[in-house]
Amino acid sequence: MNIKGPDPVRNVYMLELIGTSFEVLEHSDPGLVGRHGIVVDETRGTIHLETNGNRCMIPKKNGRFQIEVKKGKEISKVLIDGNDILFRPVDRTKKCERKIPPSRNIDHG
Repeated sequence: MNIKGPDPVRNVYMLELIGTSFEVLEHSDPGLVGRHGIVVDETRGTIHLETNGNRCMIPKKNGRFQIEVKKGKEISKVLIDGNDILFRPVDRTKKCERKIPPSRNIDHG
């Protein structure tokens, strides 16, 4: 995802996730850990990924995820807590604008 304007790492909770590279780092369902792909849909409680033509649904609740955010030529890997994004996408961008949860930048490159 290529972002113009404010720091995308700080504002990651307000971004549209569809089209981003997404990986499950931790989850209450250990069978989901390590799943990765491109976000093709998002609902209040789930993220839908596509990997090699296959789709899978990942519950947001009790998960920690990594997404890649691009600003200019720089790509940042950012951690997201699934419990912080338990909103419909349109509501999440509005609610998180008022209170931006802390995100952690993993690395650049």
